[in-house]
Amino acid sequence: MEVMKSKGIAFHGEFEPTAFEGGKVRAKDGRELAYDLLILVPPFAPNRVVRESPLAGPQASPRWTAPPSAPRGSPTFSSSGTR
Repeated sequence: MEVMKSKGIAFHGEFEPTAFEGGKVRAKDGRELAYDLLILVPPFAPNRVVRESPLAGPQASPRWTAPPSAPRGSPTFSSSGTR
């Protein structure tokens, strides 16, 4: 998020758009934002199989660790936190 801020890019979560007009987007809750470039990402959640998997980490995201022999910065998927 800090990189986005440093580039003048704003993030607005929990924003359900209802109208687009003249470089402005209006949300269901009444908020209105002007934009030059608008990128919308639909809400999503992992399915039940992923959420309940022993491979899932916090908020059902996969756990990523690098084994001791891996070069620094190269993530490896592991269910136990180590390889």
